[in-house]
Amino acid sequence: MHVSRAALKLALIGLAGVWLSGCGGGDAQEADSPAVASDNAGQDTPPASPATGSSAVPVEPGAVLATVNGEAIHERDVTRVYENLARQNVPPDSTVKGNTLEERLRATALKVLVDQELIRQAATKEGITAPAEDVATQLNQIKAQSGGDMAFQQLIATAGATEEDVLRDIGDNMVLREYFRRHVDTEVTPEDAKAFFDANPGLFDEVQAEHILIRTDADMDDMAKAAARLKAEEAKTKIKAGMTFPEAVAAYSEDETTQGNGGSLGWFSRGQMVPAFEKAAFGLKEGGVSDLVETQFGIHLIHVSGRRSAKDRPWDEMQRQVMLYQQAKKQTDGAQAAVDSLRTAATVVSP
Repeated sequence: MHVSRAALKLALIGLAGVWLSGCGGGDAQEADSPAVASDNAGQDTPPASPATGSSAVPVEPGAVLATVNGEAIHERDVTRVYENLARQNVPPDSTVKGNTLEERLRATALKVLVDQELIRQAATKEGITAPAEDVATQLNQIKAQSGGDMAFQQLIATAGATEEDVLRDIGDNMVLREYFRRHVDTEVTPEDAKAFFDANPGLFDEVQAEHILIRTDADMDDMAKAAARLKAEEAKTKIKAGMTFPEAVAAYSEDETTQGNGGSLGWFSRGQMVPAFEKAAFGLKEGGVSDLVETQFGIHLIHVSGRRSAKDRPWDEMQRQVMLYQQAKKQTDGAQAAVDSLRTAATVVSP
């Protein structure tokens, strides 16, 4: 996913998914690697509390931060979404303002909730509801994936949530999906896909890469960040002096999920990694090692061990990938257009 529209993405996947992934139900690989598909990415570093690292005056949980056609959005809900975004290392929406990462991420959380409320109201007018039995079924699935009811209760308690919160978010998710299903056209024909591929073959080129990750996060002080950068620089110097990349991974990388396999991230195409990582990886020749690359996950050194051109692969291998890419893009663009249209017609009052 491209995370410049984080608020829209969260609206599309629904906060039910955020609960499971934010509480540790996601895939561990995604938590530490720069894969953009962070919707399911658990994160073992807790987020900052709302006031951490800022001079903001604490706000009462019941304070109203915005209204959408008269419906209130409260501080407690913004904090809940903010903490889930922070837990998953989701970057702020590119359209929001703020002087610090925390401020921009909290603004993103508010935007998520405003967009969700806009869609909920529109869906209500159309009579779209979430069947109670379907909500219960999905809740049971989430509990099973969390390790059972007791483990689930512990996980959501850690996140400062209740089972009622999760039920509400599951229902909201179902309503959002149905609303978008009705209003967003995602149909792509094989002919559409072939024409798009012929015009944009480079979008589907792939690289095989490995990385070294030195963790950083928004809560680190300047000294800790400097120490992390020095560690990454040392790894880079050792590689230049003759240490193999796998040896450097074993000695320096803090990504536990790839440390044991030489830092391998496998093959990936454009749009699957966060932008800074993607740009560096696709800018390397086979066998090349990048300079230091900073993302929300930390500081990376990237080694590209293979490249392959999409034009060299048979079309029957490429067709499904291209169609999925186009469908995802149509969904994102169409959903954004739908939300923008609702915002234009709504009365949204916020700071």
